Amino acid sequence: MYTFEAQKTFKPKIDYLKSVGFSELDIARVLSSEPYILTRSLKNKIAPVLKRLGEFLAVLEPNIDILRSHGVPESLILKFFVDHPPALLLSPYQVSEGIGFVKSLGFSPNNLKFLLALHSAAVMSKALWEQKLETYRSCGMSKDEIYSAFKLQPMCMLVPVKKIHKMMNFFQSKGNLNPSIISKNPNLLRLSLDRLEKSVIPRCSVLHLLLSHDLIRKDIMLFMCSK
Repeated sequence: MYTFEAQKTFKPKIDYLKSVGFSELDIARVLSSEPYILTRSLKNKIAPVLKRLGEFLAVLEPNIDILRSHGVPESLILKFFVDHPPALLLSPYQVSEGIGFVKSLGFSPNNLKFLLALHSAAVMSKALWEQKLETYRSCGMSKDEIYSAFKLQPMCMLVPVKKIHKMMNFFQSKGNLNPSIISKNPNLLRLSLDRLEKSVIPRCSVLHLLLSHDLIRKDIMLFMCSK
């Protein structure tokens, strides 16, 4: 009776795994480490999950091949995928176009910033990218300063427009920092607004007072404001 039930319950699942490309050795390895899989519904769990995984890999693999072809090391691809998985699920066209753009700016494929820049550029429409550039320009940064900031911290282009205005206004009016200095310290722009209001503003007010009396250097103030 038990053998009959096992055949009835498990065999269709094993047959399905074979039908989607798993070898007998693959199945043995999977089931030896995760035997609970056979207790899951074939229709409601196993088949949908494997279908979704197949779709995922169909997008992921070409993008990884593109990155490899441009000289990005495996270790950086893995780290980037763990930290920013959605970035590798873009279309191969978006990835290729993004790579061309970040290479034109001088990013090296051997540096993680290459992938961070790719992520920032590829996930945004050209219209939104131009809107971010215009926002930084309206706050006093030159085009060269914007791209200098982007090279130092590629994620600064992912900061929302409203937040860019607020952060730039604060650091210029309260921190007495001109746009050129902010462009050299772009991590300031990635501080959370909650943290800005609760801790950074009070701290920078004190530091600015010390700076006005030549009791600290400006680089010390920048460091302390970004902590």
